[in-house]
Amino acid sequence: MQPSMEIPEQEVRRLGESVVAHLDMDCFYVQVEQRLNPALAGKPVGLLQYTKDGAMIALSYEAKRAGVKRGMTARDARARCPDIQFARVAEKHGKADLSKYRRASQDVFAILTRHPHRVVERISIDEAYVDITEEVDQWLAVNGPPTALPPSTMCWGTDAASTTEVDKGIGRGSFVNAESKAAADNAAPAAEAVPQAVDVPADAPQSPPEWAVEEQRLVAAGWVTDAIRAEVASTLRLTCSVGIATNKIIAKLATGFNKPDGQAVVFPRVVPALWERTPTKNVRSLGGKEGERLCGELGIVHMADVKRYSIKQLAACVGSKRAEWLYYLAYGLSKDPVSSSEKVKSIGCSKTFPQGLTQYDTVCRWLAELAKEISERTTEDAARYRRHPTCLVMGCCLRGRKGGISKRKSYPPNPPLSLDPSFLSREAVALYDALGRPTPATSLSLGLGNMVDNTIKKSENPCLKLWAGRSPRKQPPKEATKGGGAPAAAAVAAKADEDLSENDALFPGSDGAGDDVEAISLSSSARDGDGSEGDGDVCILSCPDTTTSRTPTPRGGAPPPPRPPPRTSPPPRAEHPCFRLWRKSRDASVDSGVDDVVILPPQRAAKRRKTTGGGADVIDLC
Repeated sequence: MQPSMEIPEQEVRRLGESVVAHLDMDCFYVQVEQRLNPALAGKPVGLLQYTKDGAMIALSYEAKRAGVKRGMTARDARARCPDIQFARVAEKHGKADLSKYRRASQDVFAILTRHPHRVVERISIDEAYVDITEEVDQWLAVNGPPTALPPSTMCWGTDAASTTEVDKGIGRGSFVNAESKAAADNAAPAAEAVPQAVDVPADAPQSPPEWAVEEQRLVAAGWVTDAIRAEVASTLRLTCSVGIATNKIIAKLATGFNKPDGQAVVFPRVVPALWERTPTKNVRSLGGKEGERLCGELGIVHMADVKRYSIKQLAACVGSKRAEWLYYLAYGLSKDPVSSSEKVKSIGCSKTFPQGLTQYDTVCRWLAELAKEISERTTEDAARYRRHPTCLVMGCCLRGRKGGISKRKSYPPNPPLSLDPSFLSREAVALYDALGRPTPATSLSLGLGNMVDNTIKKSENPCLKLWAGRSPRKQPPKEATKGGGAPAAAAVAAKADEDLSENDALFPGSDGAGDDVEAISLSSSARDGDGSEGDGDVCILSCPDTTTSRTPTPRGGAPPPPRPPPRTSPPPRAEHPCFRLWRKSRDASVDSGVDDVVILPPQRAAKRRKTTGGGADVIDLC
C-alpha cells in the first residue's frame, strides 16, 4: 500500500509556481564550425581532434541519422556515411584550442542574461537553466491566458504520440548523467524510433480551454522561450532546444523530447505517467552507487517506485537529506532553485596521455604548456569580470589507479596572484613535486579558482559609508563659496550634485541616514587638497583614492595585465566622493558639524597629525 504524501499542501503550491527552462544548444561545436563555413550547413559533419584520422568529438544530426557515432575514427565514419564532411579543432599549446567555442558560448549567455528578471545558471559551455517565473508573470499580465502553443512546441502527455517521446528521450540521454550522455550521442536518431502505444492519463489536458492555471503558466513560458530561441537564431545563427517544467530535473528531461530546434513542456499532472517509464538510474546523481543501492535494497527501478516508501524508509538507505530530495522529486517537486552563475567559478585545462608520462622533464614541459593556456584564459576573464583567482590546483591521473590525485595552494587576495605563465608553471611544478612526482601520469590538469573581485563596490566604500551614516542638522543657508568666486563655487556644487545623483538613495542629503557615526572635527587651519585655504572646523579623512580602480603589484615578479596609465597627481578634491557629498550637504543648508574637508592619502594624513601636535582628529579609513 502506498503511503500518503508527506509534503504540506502549501509547499506543493509554492514549488509548483516556479517556471524553469533548460536550454541546450544543438550540436554546439558543429554549429560553430558550420557558422564559420556555411558550405557545411545541412550536411553530415564530424568534428575531428588532432589528426586527420583521429576520433570525432562531435557530430551533426545528419551524421547521426546516417549511423555515425561519436568516438569513431574518420575512416570508420566515412565507411558508414560516404558524404560526411570533416572539420578539425584548432590546436594551441600542444592541445585542442576551444577559444572560438567559448566565445560563441559567451554570446549566447549574453542574450540569456539580458533580461533583468531572469536567473541564469550555467551548466556547461552549451547548457543553462533559466528561471523565467517573473518574466512569465509579466507576459501573462500583458497578453492574458494563452490559447495556443507556440511553434515547434510539444506538451508531453497530451496525446499518445507525444507520450512516446519519453522513451526515445530517455534512450537519447535526457538527464545529466555521464552514462546517459554517452548513450545520447551514440543512440539511433529519434526519427527512426518506432512509436509505441501507451496509456495517457485520463485527466491529461486535451485542449487549451482545459488548461489549469499552472499549465497556462508553463504554456506562457513556451512563448517566452520561443522568443529567446528566435533571438539566438537571428543574432548568432545558432539553434537550441528547450525543456520547460516547474523544476530543473524535469526541465532537463523535457529538452530531449523535441530535439533539435524545438521545445517541450511537461505539465505537473502528467509527471506520474512520466515517472512510470523513467528508470531511476537515468536521473541526475542516481546513476552510480546510490542508484544501485536503491534498486538492490528497496527494489526501486523506476522513479514511480519511490512513492511506495516514506521519507524515513528512504533515509535508512540514502540518508535524510537525499531521502527528502528523492521523495519530493517522486511527486514532481524540487527545492533546488536556479542559482545565478553566469560567471564560471574556476578556470581549468587538462591534457591526456594514453601511454602515460614517465619522464620528469616531460611532465614539467606539459605543465608549462598548460600554464600558458590557463594564463591566457584567466587574463581574459580578469579583464571581462574584474576579478582574480586566489587558488591554484594541480592534478594528475595515474595508470592503474582509479581516480586522480591533486594538490592545491591558496594565495591571499592582495597582492593578486600573478598570471605570468612562467610563474604559474613554477608553482605547478612545485605542486607536482609535493605529490611525490608520481608516474606514469595519464593526464595532467591545472585550475585557478576562488575568484575575488578587484574593485570596491560603492556600497562598501568606507568613505561613502562614513558620510552615509551621519545625522546632519538643519542650519541657515551659507554662502556657496569662500572669499568670493561665487560662479566657480556654484559650478563645482552643481557638478557635485550631478555626480552624486546616482547615490541619492544611499546618501539622502538633508534627511540623514542615522546617527551611528560621530561627528569628527578639529580646530585648526588647513590647506585644501586643491590649494585653497580653509579655516574653522576641518575634517581630515585619511583615505586612498577610491575614484579609480587600482590593483597592487602582483606576486611573482611578473607585471600585471596592461592598464591605463595612473594619474600623475592626486585627483582634484572636488572629484573625491567624500568631498562631493560634504559639498552637497553644505549647499543644501545642512550642518554636518564640519566646515571643510581635506582628503589625504594615509602617509600625508599621518604627517598632518604630527604637524598639528597630535591634536588633529584624523580618520583612518583604509
